[in-house]
Amino acid sequence: MPSTKAPAPTMTRAPASQHASTHTYQDRLRDFIADCARSTVSEEPARIREAACLLGRADAEAGTGPCLETLLAVGAGLSGVISLIGEILPVMCSRGPGGICLAMVAVDDGKDEICAEGATLALALLGAWAGACLAESEEEADAFQGHGAITSVH
Repeated sequence: MPSTKAPAPTMTRAPASQHASTHTYQDRLRDFIADCARSTVSEEPARIREAACLLGRADAEAGTGPCLETLLAVGAGLSGVISLIGEILPVMCSRGPGGICLAMVAVDDGKDEICAEGATLALALLGAWAGACLAESEEEADAFQGHGAITSVH
């Protein structure tokens, strides 16, 4: 039976509405990364909902949708994060001694990686994903500035 699941998006791209205000989007990502790093276990659902908003998949009034809310209601935060960022990105999550959670997202075709720490695996993965989004957004902005200059022709 064919899958009715929507294709996994590439989560390192800003929603179309964010491209016009790249600087603001980058600031939001930086704030979000810091929030993920300092959030407690009880704040995990709020960060996941915030990630959905950053992706343009939810807003404060409409919410995040029944599937994500169901995952959050049963304590499946990591599954909720994976449902948001998709299965395309190579990731690795680890919980070490003392409950320290780390996550890594491979970027640039696996040539580089973005790592983050969090109180839970879901928070760590959100931080690493947001770091990957930020790195890509900054690369795109740099490329645009480098190639967007107007030159005169004589």
